[in-house]
Amino acid sequence: MKLLSLFLSFSILLSCSSIHFVEENELNTILIDKDVKIKTKKYFETIQTKNIRINSDSTSWYNSRLQNQETYVNSDIEEISTSNHIKGALQGMGFGAAIGMIIGGIVASTQKDSDSPLDEISKTSIFMIWSASGTLVGALIGGVKGSSDIYKFETRQVIESK
Repeated sequence: MKLLSLFLSFSILLSCSSIHFVEENELNTILIDKDVKIKTKKYFETIQTKNIRINSDSTSWYNSRLQNQETYVNSDIEEISTSNHIKGALQGMGFGAAIGMIIGGIVASTQKDSDSPLDEISKTSIFMIWSASGTLVGALIGGVKGSSDIYKFETRQVIESK
């Protein structure tokens, strides 16, 4: 039971995200027709929306809840993120399989050795069951959680000459 708890804890903790620093024209291309979350600095809120438009100094989107167009200055936006559930499922599958193999190997190696061929089959079975279980649990958790891509604006420093 302790191993199962450990396995589930590692599976949840190993969620994946990538942080990208991009310019606004790149981001407009990447985010076309995607559901996004916008985390603001000013009001510490997270806004879920679609079809955002990013300009050099501001970001706009339609707020369906308030039925109006909203615009924030880019410096007031902490980050913009998207979530991909298929990518998350695939990554979770890989992490889950690795964790399952490790736990399965540990459990199988602690089994008593004997000359019976059935004991060898059971060690292999234990390893395979843990590996398969890890793969399935990892895929489920990764698919539900998704893999996040986080986008942050590049900050440009302007040096004035006197």
